[in-house]
Amino acid sequence: MATVLALGGDEHSLLCLQDILEPFGHVVIPISGQAQALQTAQEIHFDLFLLDLLLDGVDAPSLIQAVLSMKPQARILALTSYPKAPKAKQALEAGAFSLMRKPYEIGRILQYLSEIRP
Repeated sequence: MATVLALGGDEHSLLCLQDILEPFGHVVIPISGQAQALQTAQEIHFDLFLLDLLLDGVDAPSLIQAVLSMKPQARILALTSYPKAPKAKQALEAGAFSLMRKPYEIGRILQYLSEIRP
């Protein structure tokens, strides 16, 4: 079982992600902003952080750096509809381990989770 933090702008997508991953034994914790993301990342153990790069009020590269400064081993997967946009490159430079094109690629997420928690 893995714990997934998910910061996204679309509540429906986050609920769908929960519905898909929870039958596999994973726990999805939806997050609704940068401050909540930092607080939650500090307070709980998580295995994967899914971060939508284009959210209003969220500075994704700064958030990635802040989470990694608290938890250097954190795995942050940056989600974007625009993988060639500057924010995607900035997210990787800030320490995200990979980019994923939206919508979610559930197979890839499950693969990452199986590598983290076999």
